[in-house]
Amino acid sequence: MVPLPEDTVQEMRLAPAAAFASPAAVVDDGRLSRHQKIDILNAWAHDCHEQSTADSEGMPPTAGNPGAALKAVEDALARLDAVADAPNH
Repeated sequence: MVPLPEDTVQEMRLAPAAAFASPAAVVDDGRLSRHQKIDILNAWAHDCHEQSTADSEGMPPTAGNPGAALKAVEDALARLDAVADAPNH
């Protein structure tokens, strides 16, 4: 598979929720390297933390549930780790 241009990957890092339907979709995207997937998922986790902090400080709520989104990101990162740790047969 042909890798994506770096500017496209950067856009995905800046707005992962807009670029992907779910964190699992990041893991399943064959155009991205493992490192790129981790970077995008970490950016998504950061966005979830920021949203959660804003919500707890009384700012107007945003769409979605940051707690559920963060859990999905953590699950996706764990899936990547499991693949990396799997023995090659």
